Order: sequence, then C-alpha cells, then structure tokens
Amino acid sequence: MDVVKLLALAVLLLFVAACGEHLPVERRSGREVTHTEQGTFLVETLPTVGSQPLDLRELRDKPVVLVFAEETCLTCLKEAKGFLSHLNAQLNGEAPRSVHLVHVLVGIDDPWFAEEWKRSTGIVWPVAYESGVELKNQLCGKGPLPCTLVQLPGKGLGDPHIGFVTPEELMKTTGKWE
Repeated sequence: MDVVKLLALAVLLLFVAACGEHLPVERRSGREVTHTEQGTFLVETLPTVGSQPLDLRELRDKPVVLVFAEETCLTCLKEAKGFLSHLNAQLNGEAPRSVHLVHVLVGIDDPWFAEEWKRSTGIVWPVAYESGVELKNQLCGKGPLPCTLVQLPGKGLGDPHIGFVTPEELMKTTGKWE
C-alpha cells in the first residue's frame, strides 16, 4: 500500500472515530417530524434508567436539553463527561434545576446497557433510551452522534446540533444552569 492510500485511510479512520465531533448539519428539509405537537413540542414517552418513563409532554415548564448518544461513541462520552464536570464545578454535582437535561441512548434493546452507561459515566440527570433510532432520525436526521436539541418554553424545538457541544454553548440558548 502506498503512502497516499495509508494517509487517506488514516484520515478516514480519524473522521469515523470522532462520532460526528464538530459536524454542523442542518435539519433535513422536507422531513416531517412526527413526534411533536403544537408546532414543535416533543410528545414522546421514553423508558429511563432507574425511574418512571419520561413523558416529554410534561417538560414544557423550562428549557429541555435532549442529547442523543450511543453507548460506544467516544465523542458522546466526552460530551457527557464535560456536562458532568461543569455541574460538579457549578452545582456540586447536582442535576440542574433550571433546565431539564436528558440523555437518550439509541439502539438499546436491554436496559442494562443504559444503566451501566449511566453508572460508569457518573451522570446525575435522567438517561432515557430507545431500542432503535426512529426518534433520533426524526429529530436529527440519519447523521452521526451526538445530536443535541433544545426545546424552549413557548417556542418549541430548535434545530439539532450535530457533534460535540459544551454547557457554555448550550447556556447561550437555555440560560444559566442553576
């Protein structure tokens, strides 16, 4: 194999390993989002780790940060750890009260994997999961992960952010996490 082919293969592997880090992708035009009502408010109910199912209809009183992730995605893990680090520094490790922060793991058939992911990351906010990728594909398209969406009271769902995002970037939309 010549040097050019090796270099091309290395670049491809680095791109794939990033799981979508810093890939701005617009919402697919023409795709009708079916898991919303009253314009763009989420209506899905998802199973969660260690608690009752999460009814997204009930999360309209304050901003919702919904992060679609995959348990094997290193960028997703890095992002979750960044959220945790921010919360440890700002809120003594507590989940924010001013926003609903929710991770949704996709492709989870066995809840044990979601439980193990939450335990191993140490995160303190809800972790929901879906067995396939239907909701993620409807809201984010068929692109890479992580995919983060913000739903604001009175405004509804914003456009998806594909790739790594920091709490500081999200707070420009949601306001301070307290």
